[in-house]
Amino acid sequence: FFLMIRRPPRSTLDRSSAASDVYKRQVQSTSGSIELDYTHKAEALKLSPDCLECIGEKGYRSVLASHAMVEGAYFFEVEVLEPHKPILFDSFVNPHVRIGIATKKADIEIPIGADKYGYCYRDQDGSVFFNGEGKKYGSPFAPGDTIGVFVNLMPLKPPNLLEKKHKDAAEVSQVVSNGSYIEYYVNGKSQGIAFRDIYEGEYFAGAALYMHGRVRFNFGPKFKFEPENRPQFKPYIEVLSQKTYKMKYPIAKPNLQSCLLYTSPRPRDRG
Repeated sequence: FFLMIRRPPRSTLDRSSAASDVYKRQVQSTSGSIELDYTHKAEALKLSPDCLECIGEKGYRSVLASHAMVEGAYFFEVEVLEPHKPILFDSFVNPHVRIGIATKKADIEIPIGADKYGYCYRDQDGSVFFNGEGKKYGSPFAPGDTIGVFVNLMPLKPPNLLEKKHKDAAEVSQVVSNGSYIEYYVNGKSQGIAFRDIYEGEYFAGAALYMHGRVRFNFGPKFKFEPENRPQFKPYIEVLSQKTYKMKYPIAKPNLQSCLLYTSPRPRDRG
């Protein structure tokens, strides 16, 4: 006898697993979620399946969220997790974390705060960085701590719209946003204002990880430690209801290099 095998409809054929994954992630990204962006992270960084946890592997590299803040007072948290060191990981190389915000122009192959397109708070000594320059700020933090980030952004000035008319973004100078500021919290305790009158722009939550530094983002609406001295704020997830910028890059297929893999770094990658 003949065994009849029914062919699946053309629309369900997995002709390309990459295309299938792209479609699934596009649906997820437009269904009301905020996550760390696969396409705006350094290749050396790995993401968890839910795209909220990230781990480093080599020297400092950065990752940004999928949606940006444009104006208003927003808050998000980042939990610093225990690094998952490989068995052969050198004990004298300590993982590190920097937490902050950056625009889409920031170089993700360097830490946030190393250029003029981002601001960060460093774990090692509690200093903050912008454009590669650090200054003393607050308490150091370590695995087990939860870092809160409060960002107050003023409305964009009309001159900033000129950027859309230039192919070369460098042609447009940065504009100071008077009244804007960034404030960090360590386990609910304010460390004070870290930056005032920052450059205006569309800012994404982000982190920079060194070696096997590991973090998990919480975009709200519920937080472990809410900023008590800032009663008027919006959870970061509410940027979905605003006219904010979303990463305009094709969603990449998750692969082994984008998952939480723990491999031993090569000596030449230390830095």
